[in-house]
Amino acid sequence: MELPADIMAVIKETAKQTAKAVVTEQDTQLEERRDRRLHNTQLLLKNYRKFKLHCTGAVYTDEEGDHDGSEEEEAIELLDMMMNKNRMAVVESIRMSCRRTKIIMKHIDNVLSMYEVYCNQKADNADGRTARRECQVLRRYYISDDEPTYDQIAADLQISPRQVYRDLSSATAQVSVFMFGVDALDNEP
Repeated sequence: MELPADIMAVIKETAKQTAKAVVTEQDTQLEERRDRRLHNTQLLLKNYRKFKLHCTGAVYTDEEGDHDGSEEEEAIELLDMMMNKNRMAVVESIRMSCRRTKIIMKHIDNVLSMYEVYCNQKADNADGRTARRECQVLRRYYISDDEPTYDQIAADLQISPRQVYRDLSSATAQVSVFMFGVDALDNEP
């Protein structure tokens, strides 16, 4: 039994619209996920000093050896869990909180080291000086012990406070890629 042409046309048009809606929804979800990852990168960097204090001041240590050594995989899982509030686990104990924080901090430290190597390798091309400066700005603003302001960093590096802001934004976006991999990339062509 063959359907009439007008019904087939309606079915085809409905299928096209449904496919477009699905693709649009997937693109929206991907963009929201990328935005959450960038936001979480900023939060992790902003709280870096506090996390370090938490790790050094915590009484619990993982000397019992119940950790399997796969810090990187677990760090990514923990970072993903932070983004999905529906699955956000309630911290069961101080021990687990300390362990998680230490895993995340090790991941962040590794990411920052990789980012620094990346910036130093760019020294051979025209972007090298900018990449190194962005790395310096990021480390000074988020990691250094003295917690400088934009104006202090600008004065030290002989750039404008607005340039400090631009460098920090650029560096944070790049660190987000190192932190979350391909999922941190924008899906634009």
